[in-house]
Amino acid sequence: MRFTEQSQTRYWTQEEHQRFLRACQMYGDKNYVAISRYVRSRTPKQVRTHAQKYQKRLEREAARRSDGSSIPRFSPPCQGNRSIVFR
Repeated sequence: MRFTEQSQTRYWTQEEHQRFLRACQMYGDKNYVAISRYVRSRTPKQVRTHAQKYQKRLEREAARRSDGSSIPRFSPPCQGNRSIVFR
């Protein structure tokens, strides 16, 4: 069952984010419709904005490290019990 935007909570759960990361690896990080179908509880528009915010977060973290490493693109899923919630 798909949720409508009105009935869906604003914040992504850890499970939704993990499904998002797996779908990005399987379908590519720009295939919002396929990612949305895999996540099941978010629309393609919600997936697109989540992807944009997640990429910005990766860029900020890379800039903070300032060790000259390149900016990752959704590649490795989050390790451990690290909870990511975008607000």
